[in-house]
Order: sequence, then C-alpha cells, then structure tokens
Amino acid sequence: MSVLDIQMRGSADGFVIGLEEQIAARRAILPELHLHPTLGKVPAVDWGTMSSADPARRADMRRVRHDGWGAACKLSGVLVVDLDQHNPAADGFAQWVQLLGAWRGPQAGMVGATPGGGRHIWYTNPHGWKGHIGIMPGVDLRGAGDGAGSQVVIAGQGRLLRVLGPLTDPPAPLVALMTAKLAPAAPPRPAVRAGSGGLGARARALCEQVARAPEGERNARLYWAACRVSDVVADSAVSMVALQEALIAAAVVAGLDEDEARTTVGNAGRYSVAS
Repeated sequence: MSVLDIQMRGSADGFVIGLEEQIAARRAILPELHLHPTLGKVPAVDWGTMSSADPARRADMRRVRHDGWGAACKLSGVLVVDLDQHNPAADGFAQWVQLLGAWRGPQAGMVGATPGGGRHIWYTNPHGWKGHIGIMPGVDLRGAGDGAGSQVVIAGQGRLLRVLGPLTDPPAPLVALMTAKLAPAAPPRPAVRAGSGGLGARARALCEQVARAPEGERNARLYWAACRVSDVVADSAVSMVALQEALIAAAVVAGLDEDEARTTVGNAGRYSVAS
C-alpha cells in the first residue's frame, strides 16, 4: 500500500477537511478520530466533552480561534507512542529501536512528525492503557485518560502525517514492558490526613482537595494544586518534595494512577519554574 503524505502547513481547517475525505474513502484504514481545535499544544475547547468524530460538530468548532487540531486518545480508542530526541541522554528514537530489537511484527498504521523533530506512532489501545506515561528516556505513551497528556496534536504548525494502513495493536516488546511496569506493586501511600506531622494547615487543605476530586476532574485538580506548591511552601515549614509526594498520594486515593500523578506534578513543577 502506498504511503499517504499530508503536509500540514497553512490552514489547519484544510487538513481536517482532507482527513475527513480520507476517512470516508478509507474506513478500513483510518480510525474514527475524535478531533478538537488547538492553540499550540493546548486544546481551544473543552476537549473532554467536545472532541468529536462528527464532521458537522467539527465544522462548528472551526469558529473557535485555533492553529491546529488534536485527537482525544480515549474517545478515539488509540494509543500514541511519543518519541523525542532532545539530547543524547534522552534519545527516544534510539530507545525505541532498542526496545523493538529484532521484532518483525506489523508496522504501525499511522506516524506523525512533530515540529521539534519528534515522532507520534499510532496504535490501537486494546489494553486500555491510561494517561501520559513515561516508559523510557525520550519515550512516552499517550492513552485513555482525563489529563492534557491524553490528547495529541496531529494538525497545524508544520506537522506531517503518514497513513500506512490500518492501525495495529502495540508491538509485543512494548506490551511486555508495560505488563511488567504495571504489575501490582506495594500498596500506595495513604493520603495525608489532618493532624499528621510535618504539614501545615494550607498543605493539608491542598491535599484534601486533591483526594476528594471527582472522576473527570482529578488530573486537572492535581495540576492546579501542584502549581501552588511553591506558594504553600513559602508560608510553612513543609519542604517542596514532601508536599509534592503528599499530593501524589492524595491523587492515588482519588483514583489516579501513580505514574500519571507523578507526571502531572512534574509538569506543574516545570511550569512553575518557567513562570
């Protein structure tokens, strides 16, 4: 089957129209992607509820200011392997090649090139892997979840997409790695309780808000709280690391995966430093 290249420059709307035409012509190849407009890497709408595979709803969303389009992994039923190559110590390309080794299974059905030189490799998600998971230096997985890491920008800002065939299941070496990574571990640390030593009132209150977050808001609540760690630390005797660990424990009690919670807290920490 010939490789289909789509240069994603200029109008992001033009890409979506083109993709919808491809879906109509190749329903056995392309998934019913649930798409939403984006500004940079950030959704321009409430993507958890508005991301859609319906061309009419997408047409309505084009009225929103945007410069690209993203896909919701959970709604689309896809898993995306995100490869980055920022430095030799975190060369996702080399790590991915090493993981696959001599494996010669079906090739990925869709591959995207990012403006920074990275790659998005698209698979089905039969195992229901959730969230944004770092599995090796320079290699992340984006799967079903509520957080921003579970949406992938596929159009706009010079991105390139190749559709090679139907989406396939994840390669066997990746399944083996994830099976080992997700094996039952020691029981999670309990959430911080009022009256426990070492945390002030503000820190305990922040943790309680995370622990009580309802499904659908847990990741956003954790990110909001983690962005406020430095302010709370400045007003109390608790250390930044201790409070971050307490927030992760509270998120686990709320129902988040620990790895996803650590990724969210880490992303918030980088945002706080940058700002």
